[in-house]
Amino acid sequence: MGIFGPAWAWPPETMTYEQNRTDLRRHEKEIAAHQSFNYALLDEEETRILGCVYIDPPERSGSDGEVSWWVVDDLVGGELERAFDALVPRWIAAYWPFQQPRYLGRDISWRDWLALPRAS
Repeated sequence: MGIFGPAWAWPPETMTYEQNRTDLRRHEKEIAAHQSFNYALLDEEETRILGCVYIDPPERSGSDGEVSWWVVDDLVGGELERAFDALVPRWIAAYWPFQQPRYLGRDISWRDWLALPRAS
């Protein structure tokens, strides 16, 4: 069901290269409009994406920003993922103006997040 579980079922196992490009173009437009922000975690040579962080306006009530992240399958459960899991909340606290950030799939399960009322 993908890293984002029942919330978005993303990425789909059948995602094509063109579908991914379309998704990236959507993100590009959101970033240009300052609606959301995405950051890639790259290897030292900057030739391989190892993970990504998404910072979005809240879709559900009770927070002023929603943050999610992932690492590629071969890094799940490893040292780099643990370091990323520790880094992202510290980075958000230090450099982003949120009073109540929500860490999707981390401090709230996807199921519990889906049960919250939609943000107005």
